[in-house]
Amino acid sequence: MCWGDMFFRETRKVVFGAIAGLAIGLTAAPAAAVTVLTVDLTVENQIKIAATDGASANTVSGSVFFGVYLRELLRTDFKGEIFTNLDDAIGDGDLAKFTETPSRVPRISFATEFLPGINVFGFNAPPFDPNVPPIVEFTPDNQAFKGSATWNVTEAFYRAALEGPFNGDVVFPVDEPSDLTSAALIGQWQKITQNSATPVPLPASVLFLASALVGLGAVGARRKRA
Repeated sequence: MCWGDMFFRETRKVVFGAIAGLAIGLTAAPAAAVTVLTVDLTVENQIKIAATDGASANTVSGSVFFGVYLRELLRTDFKGEIFTNLDDAIGDGDLAKFTETPSRVPRISFATEFLPGINVFGFNAPPFDPNVPPIVEFTPDNQAFKGSATWNVTEAFYRAALEGPFNGDVVFPVDEPSDLTSAALIGQWQKITQNSATPVPLPASVLFLASALVGLGAVGARRKRA
């Protein structure tokens, strides 16, 4: 075996190893929680929150009247109103915890002391039996939510949501700002926008190594033909 063939073989090992290492680095670190809610902003001045099939990251229970809080959904400087009129405060839809009956009157609220997020509450119907405590529980072995709900919102609120982060934490139970310190992580929310379908480009380092491997392959092929 000539030195050139040995060089090609050893170089190919290095390149393959580097690409494999990068792939592991890109995929091996699992997220702390899966996406349990999507926030659809594809319709102007409208927000639609929908369930995924993701399960809760933790076991946590709380009052059926308390809400889930979507942390950092909004642009941090938003201080305006959510709704143009009070009738819009009640959403349209059947969003609910997966094992509960939807109330069909879900609500969202925002307060400056809540940080730039929103509280989604009133989506579960309380039990009809007075002997059944109005408690709900999220568990890792069950899908967290089901259904969806839509609200018409002000242009300012819509823009604040559109220009905020692309994803964040969903925590429960939250009824007032002080609850955020003890609320447990359920999962992640993720936005859907007009630009959500844009492919995420591969890192330049991966593309460079891939092109290098192709080039080395071409050199090896020429050597064999020679």
